[in-house]
Amino acid sequence: MDDFVEQLESQYIDTSNDEKVMVPVARMYESGFFKEKDLTDWEKKPAADQNWAKLKSYFGEIYTNKRRYSQSMAMQTRFMEQMANIEERRDEEEQTKEGEDVAMMFGILQQPHQEQMNVMQEANKTAQELMQMQMKQMAEQQKQATAQMAAFMKLMTAMQQNGAQGQATTTRKGRNDGPIYCKNCKLNGFHQPDSCFELEKNKSKRPKDWVS
Repeated sequence: MDDFVEQLESQYIDTSNDEKVMVPVARMYESGFFKEKDLTDWEKKPAADQNWAKLKSYFGEIYTNKRRYSQSMAMQTRFMEQMANIEERRDEEEQTKEGEDVAMMFGILQQPHQEQMNVMQEANKTAQELMQMQMKQMAEQQKQATAQMAAFMKLMTAMQQNGAQGQATTTRKGRNDGPIYCKNCKLNGFHQPDSCFELEKNKSKRPKDWVS
């Protein structure tokens, strides 16, 4: 489905979220692979949750679980058939062949167990990679948010400083000369450098929520 959408986009054909969701859901109804409850539970979800990403996650998890169950049942069936064959041979063979039968049973049990372990290890590896990627993205977003908040607080502090420490200098005609660059706070503001809150002597004049 993703490949199909990419082909449409490469030809400049827009595809809405509803269209991307509607087609695979219709196919799932027709396939008979999913239970009626799986489909009705999806239909009960809020419209905001019925998007392409959540559709893949929801039905993908069901599909994976059903495949694992089918594989497990197939392995159990194969094991039971092997057990029946061993019992038949045991009745026909002499007592000296008992050790060979036990070794065969162990090999049959070990094979599906190893297959399950491989599947589980691969699934865990994929989940860990996804989690690490998400944590990295969250850390980057948090870093950007912190930087933006610091810049905002510094701007707010400068504005409060301007209001609390006086007005801009004026010319002889009474006109405003504009912002003054303060070498102490490294900002263009409407306060005299000597009145800057960054100076220790002006510590008592700083507002309560002032941040350097």
